[in-house]
Amino acid sequence: MKYDVIMAGPFPPPVHGMASINLCVYKDFVQKGKQVKFLNTSAKNLKRGYFSRLGRAPKVILNLLIFMAKVRQCKNFYSSVSGGKGQVYEILFTAAARVFRKQVYLHHHTFSYLDNYSRLTMLMTRVAGPEARHIVLSEEMAQKMRDKYGAKRVIAVSNSAFLVSNESAAIKKEPKSNLMAIGFMSNIAKEKGIFEFLDFFTEANKKGLPVKGEIAGPFQDEEIKSEVLERLKQLPNVDYLGPRYGAEKELFYNGIDVLLFPTIYANEAEPLTIHEAMSHGLPVIAYGRGAIPEILDKESGVVIDVHQPFVSIALTHIEEWIKTPVLFKRLSCNARDTFGRCRSSNISIWNEISSQDFG
Repeated sequence: MKYDVIMAGPFPPPVHGMASINLCVYKDFVQKGKQVKFLNTSAKNLKRGYFSRLGRAPKVILNLLIFMAKVRQCKNFYSSVSGGKGQVYEILFTAAARVFRKQVYLHHHTFSYLDNYSRLTMLMTRVAGPEARHIVLSEEMAQKMRDKYGAKRVIAVSNSAFLVSNESAAIKKEPKSNLMAIGFMSNIAKEKGIFEFLDFFTEANKKGLPVKGEIAGPFQDEEIKSEVLERLKQLPNVDYLGPRYGAEKELFYNGIDVLLFPTIYANEAEPLTIHEAMSHGLPVIAYGRGAIPEILDKESGVVIDVHQPFVSIALTHIEEWIKTPVLFKRLSCNARDTFGRCRSSNISIWNEISSQDFG
């Protein structure tokens, strides 16, 4: 069988940003009539420890052997790019694709090796060759790929282009006018800011703010689960809802008025949860890691410098929005409209790439 493209990378489960985008890209290729083979290199769980990552090795090696057997039957090779040592696996696939003279596409999902030079990323860039196409998430990422690694063919496509489920309907919804519920949606881990979210509600309750909190997402591990559930015993107005996907995720966003995203994750780039929230007309308060300052502005939320205290700054804005419904409604309108413009323009960019390059 001949393939237009062979894809390698993590696919859900477990669910995380890179895996979700890989699945969206795969579905888009299929919808466009492409012949696609995907090789799933996903880990068994969300743990980020050394042994957990090493546990991927047998699965990766098996998929690499499958790729070697089928590479002559494809035109293009597409791979997502990990933020750390996972690039070792991806270099092996890329090298095999180059040996057989296939067009290489590398989809970058992290800022860690753009903020800090990585010899591994430089090796991957060189192995991929000057004709490789590097897909990044923002114009700042594109410039950093050129400057740090000498990548020649770089194009920016926002993750918003791949949100194709119910977001169009969400854009048509009425803007929020009253702030009553504040949400956190993510894989629940320390680096994703869950404890900053809980600290926010500890301080909000001291001030007597009339808001409730809702947390959605899977726990990274049992240790984090135990710590969070213990903290929630002291916060009667904050509920943990569990993982939310599909229709349940839509209900989650419909049930909150603001999203807090105090991420301190080194690999953070362009979180899907921010796009999803904005598509529902939710103002967002987030730390300005990765490409977040490029998708969120002062007209649709608040970007907090990563060196500044998240809780006190977020509290100041939440208090102002509660007291000023007109301001809050304007932010809600702007969040919804900003997402709509971003998604529309980036769908056009992606359609041009996927239709012309992956033929």
